[in-house]
Amino acid sequence: MLLRNPTIKVDFYDPNPRANALLRGSLSTNKLRDRAQVFSAAINATGEPVNFDFSGSVIGHVSSEGTRVTATTVAEMFERLDETESILLKVDIEGFEVTVLEDLVIQCQSRGATLVLEVHPKGMNGVADPQQCWDILKKSDAQIQDCEFKPLENIPHDDFTNLVARWKTV
Repeated sequence: MLLRNPTIKVDFYDPNPRANALLRGSLSTNKLRDRAQVFSAAINATGEPVNFDFSGSVIGHVSSEGTRVTATTVAEMFERLDETESILLKVDIEGFEVTVLEDLVIQCQSRGATLVLEVHPKGMNGVADPQQCWDILKKSDAQIQDCEFKPLENIPHDDFTNLVARWKTV
């Protein structure tokens, strides 16, 4: 996105130092550091540090055991954004989306943001709950589509689902 559109800015949040180092290297190589900020933090409901397991997947995930990492809240993340700019938010937090989705909805609704969300299969990392995610989005009056912008009527509980949610500005 940064390479194709010279006017956008991007904030990245990831608690994995290896992923962030690779991202910073790519941004430098492509001369994009002036339009991107990389935050070494997980996103959660409280902003309290969390445990991060660096094994088990390519980039790791929050878990009950692991290395303590910094976290920030959805509200704090939105406070850092320019209020005059459009917001596209991509969220893939390995099953923990259900723990922050209500906060994401509040912030996205108030800013007219577009949310691209990966919903994980039920029970992934001990927390994923696709039905609860669906219920939160439906209750918020979000327009929910797949990534080809076709309306979604539901999401499976046993598979990964990528969706796009939009709200009218309130």
